[in-house]
Amino acid sequence: MLNWRELPFVRLLLPFIFGILTATFLNVKVTGLLFLLLFVLLGLLVLHQNKSFQYRWLFGFILSVFFFLLAYQFTYQHRTLNHQTHFEKALAAKNMFVGKVLDVPNNDNWTKLTLELHQIKRHENTPINCTGKLQVYIEVNEHSRAIKYGDILAMNTVIRKVEPNKNPAALDYQQVLSFKNIHYQSFVYSSQWKKIDEGRGNIILSHAFNLRQRFIKVLEKHLKTDDELAVGAALILGYKEILNEKIRLAYAGTGAMHVLAVSGLHVSFIYLGLLFLLGFVKTKNKYWKLIKTLLLLIGIWFFALLTGASPSVLRAATMFSFIIVGSSLDRYTNIYNTLAASAFFLLLINPYLIFDIGFQLSYLAVLGIVYFYPKIYTAWIIDNKIGDKVWSMVAISLAAQLTTLPISLFYFHQFPIYFWLSGIVVVNAATLILALGMLLFAIESIFAPLASLIGVALSWIIFIMNSLIYLIQQMPASLVTGIWISFVAMLLLYIALSGLVLSINTRKFKYLLASLGCLLIFMVQLAFTKLQQAQQKEVLIYHLRKNSAVDFFDKRHLFTLQDRAEEKSLRFAAQNYRWQKGVYSSQDIFQNEDTLETATFFYKNRFVQFYDKRFAFINQPFRSNTTSKIEVDYLVVQKNVAINIEELLQSFDCSHIILDASNKNYRIEKWIHECEQLGIQYHNIAEEGAFLISI
Repeated sequence: MLNWRELPFVRLLLPFIFGILTATFLNVKVTGLLFLLLFVLLGLLVLHQNKSFQYRWLFGFILSVFFFLLAYQFTYQHRTLNHQTHFEKALAAKNMFVGKVLDVPNNDNWTKLTLELHQIKRHENTPINCTGKLQVYIEVNEHSRAIKYGDILAMNTVIRKVEPNKNPAALDYQQVLSFKNIHYQSFVYSSQWKKIDEGRGNIILSHAFNLRQRFIKVLEKHLKTDDELAVGAALILGYKEILNEKIRLAYAGTGAMHVLAVSGLHVSFIYLGLLFLLGFVKTKNKYWKLIKTLLLLIGIWFFALLTGASPSVLRAATMFSFIIVGSSLDRYTNIYNTLAASAFFLLLINPYLIFDIGFQLSYLAVLGIVYFYPKIYTAWIIDNKIGDKVWSMVAISLAAQLTTLPISLFYFHQFPIYFWLSGIVVVNAATLILALGMLLFAIESIFAPLASLIGVALSWIIFIMNSLIYLIQQMPASLVTGIWISFVAMLLLYIALSGLVLSINTRKFKYLLASLGCLLIFMVQLAFTKLQQAQQKEVLIYHLRKNSAVDFFDKRHLFTLQDRAEEKSLRFAAQNYRWQKGVYSSQDIFQNEDTLETATFFYKNRFVQFYDKRFAFINQPFRSNTTSKIEVDYLVVQKNVAINIEELLQSFDCSHIILDASNKNYRIEKWIHECEQLGIQYHNIAEEGAFLISI
């Protein structure tokens, strides 16, 4: 049974997390006087604790409030927009700025990188020293491809605020970047930038990134196909930039994507490998224990830096650091307290890690494995060694899935049925791939013939792993998609899971009853959602740059009126909302090509009637063939059509004009001015976002 007193960091972590969440959404400065008062009270209580335990609850309460406020202040200060030196205070229409490259650039259609600004200059004014991160997209050429971590770049271009999500339920990229302290972005052409210095980054990170590039060259030499190179670089070095869509979908769809994101699994391999190698050293030197501890710490942190220092690998490296130090001191370490301590210190450094999906999944997976794995594994004792090994891996997958399932459904809306099978494949293969990869790097420059043999073996193992993952992906019903649960539903599932844990731990029926009660509420909410979906009648005109798409939700059937838009951009804008609405069947109608008539929906020649609402879509100059006006409820202007609002109103009698995002800004501004002069209601999708009509 867990002893609450053995978990001091868990007790400190809870108010600390609550303080981070409060500061993030409230963002109001806390005065130092309150902190001073709490320090005084804390000091008095510490003195009092030595004499009596009568008021120990008060000590705990004030300590929790102190850590809540500490987290609040740390989070407020961590938000760079709250700093007086942030470049936002000095922005002009066009700016000259100087900044340092903070990451390894990603070269795709544009060279994408993050700059830490040092100076900004408006017009002919004196440069102003500043701080703050900027997301930069540079036109790709030979010079942009040569940009490295630590380079100093000077640019002369427009800086714009990152736009929020303008389609309901779609990924909010503005929020994702804000948790990385990036609030502005800039698109830079070749003539607008130059490199003025290099090698200004952190020397340890610089060497780690340079070494990673060297190792990638080694992998390129030995792994001949694109798929093998992409998986090898991701699994061994955490380099995911060359992963293609096919591989991502295969690994994500089989529940094996975690193996391509360097995490606790990889750090544990490094830790155990180093422990095994250091076990060959037989010495009675009194300093050996200290040297061994330092070598283990250096080894796992070097690997963490080499693989890009992602949140999952930082969590694992921090946790293993606590385990290593605890073991060297010959002290018992409670794994839950170790996890909480690692989370606490990581959040001290970067409070926004709490919002990182990888960070959340990492901790939940480890908690699941630590608590549920022994219970699942011992539920079925298999005498056969191979069978026992397979069952052990299945039990690990089930344990991790138990604690990560609700949050995975909330974020990704899919469930891989054969996650347990892919887990058996990738865990065993990843062990070999990581070991062979490290061995290849070690002997590449020492003994080339042996390196070639290792390279061939590495290539074949990755090929077999990829083939098995593709095979699992092809299996019937391998992936269930379109699962939509709300944030409240996710919380209900976690409360139910917590009730189950408490009932197992305390053997009290009341906790199991509470767990079943939460599941019942979850089912009632789900049933109510399905009932709403069976009655819904909605029209949603999406925010799509240069394209147009309109969804007509007829209960759980969908009619989509669209032009020949890029499928990927439409899926990004619309897929989540369609899942939220429980769509199970759909029909595409392409403008200027199709006609369709059903009991509730009619489309012909850019005119739609959906129940009692009528729409006209204007994407080319229009003149009515009749003397009387055509009555419509909504007039949707698209594709930058060269027409005046006054001309349209000579042919149409409408109550609302919608200007979608396929139009140019200068035309939209002109039409808005006309609408305001004529007193016509309008909606500017480019600025205000997608337009929703409930019927």
